[in-house]
Amino acid sequence: MTATKQEIIELLLSGTDERTTLNDNGLSNYGIDFSDESLTNRGSCTCNIITNDHIDYLADKIGGVSTEQDWINLVDEVEKGIKIEISGTTETDYEVFFGPSGTDVVYFPLLFSRELYPEKKILNIITCIEELGSGTINAGQGKYFSKTNQFRKSTPKGGAIIDSNFVKTEYLSARCAQGTIEDPKNKLKELIKANPEKSIIVSLVVGSKSGIEDNLSWIDELNADNVLWNVDMCQFRHSRELIESLTSKGVSVMITGSKFYQAPPFCGAILIPDRWVRNIEHHNELNSFNQFREVFSIYDIPERLRAKTNLPSEINKGGVCRWLVTIKSIYALRSIGQENIQRVITNWNSFVNKELSKYEEFILMPDQSKTNPTIISFQVKGKNGKLNHQQMRSLFFSMVESNHEGLPTKRVFIGQPVAYGDKSFLRLAIGANNIVNIHNRGGDTFEIEKRIIAIIKQKLIDFEGNQ
Repeated sequence: MTATKQEIIELLLSGTDERTTLNDNGLSNYGIDFSDESLTNRGSCTCNIITNDHIDYLADKIGGVSTEQDWINLVDEVEKGIKIEISGTTETDYEVFFGPSGTDVVYFPLLFSRELYPEKKILNIITCIEELGSGTINAGQGKYFSKTNQFRKSTPKGGAIIDSNFVKTEYLSARCAQGTIEDPKNKLKELIKANPEKSIIVSLVVGSKSGIEDNLSWIDELNADNVLWNVDMCQFRHSRELIESLTSKGVSVMITGSKFYQAPPFCGAILIPDRWVRNIEHHNELNSFNQFREVFSIYDIPERLRAKTNLPSEINKGGVCRWLVTIKSIYALRSIGQENIQRVITNWNSFVNKELSKYEEFILMPDQSKTNPTIISFQVKGKNGKLNHQQMRSLFFSMVESNHEGLPTKRVFIGQPVAYGDKSFLRLAIGANNIVNIHNRGGDTFEIEKRIIAIIKQKLIDFEGNQ
């Protein structure tokens, strides 16, 4: 196919849900136009934009794609590409399953639990709940989390996909009221011990919205025969060695390309251990998978399972393109070398922390040292104390929807506010493309960060002046 710039933009924003729909002002619910070239992005922990590099790359990549088989071949290329970038080979101990977004792949551990243990009820335990995507609450219960699916059809948000009698979900908090990071180990131990008759799914988080990382040693310490372990690594800010160490233990790992690797929103995948797949491969039909006809395509699952389902045969072409962009970004980052990557991250983290500390209005979140160094989270204090979540949202949108001077572009984007209780924090985050660009500029030039922090301060003054 020969595609224009606008056609590629439309393709990249297809096959998702209502979060990529623009309002009457041409903006998403994040306050940005995903194809806005006049945007400086330090919000890779929330979402990313379509760049000219993405468009040029895809114009060439899909230029010769003309048939359905060509697109099926691209699905296969993406699947193999993910394996190669993570494991260095296509011969892995896991299979790649796709979802339109990271939230969609929350369903897969539930699906496997139903297929593996159809007679058992499910206890689904999810940690760091307030620092995951808002749709995780519904998805974790086997319910529709969105109003629109990848096939452009309406879905009953909050409606059950899996019979609610089979699924009970426990959500564990990321932070206490004071903002310090919770340790859920004892609660996990208690829940596992108290439910020996159930099929238990435990979803730990390595890289929440503020970069919180659960202790993965709990997998060995708390394991039981009735537990399926899953790790939400959707920020995808971690080493390939860590991912492989988890899949080799029989742990599923959720990833996305639209956070750290800065592909346009959204693209999810989950790496399912081969032992899980082998244990359902003998089934003539995957009935639990078939319940998700309004969520997944047959091309979202590996070829070895496709004939066992009646999922729709429509290819998520937008998702394929977003993953192609992700794989390119992974390769580009790795090409500058781990030493240079780490140098940029360390220098960036140090500079932003020091710059924020110059302002009494900005208060770093507790336990910052325990979070991923590519995300820095902070509260904002006004004349009457720390801003609550609604005030923080107003401040955030007043900044991202306005034009600014002193930046390489007119607009700026940072990580949207995250609520815990009635409190809230903002985030600054760098992704793979940011790191490569900073490295190419010398590795220690952070005038952009300095200007963004000053803009937040000015917007706070303006915000309070209008109250």
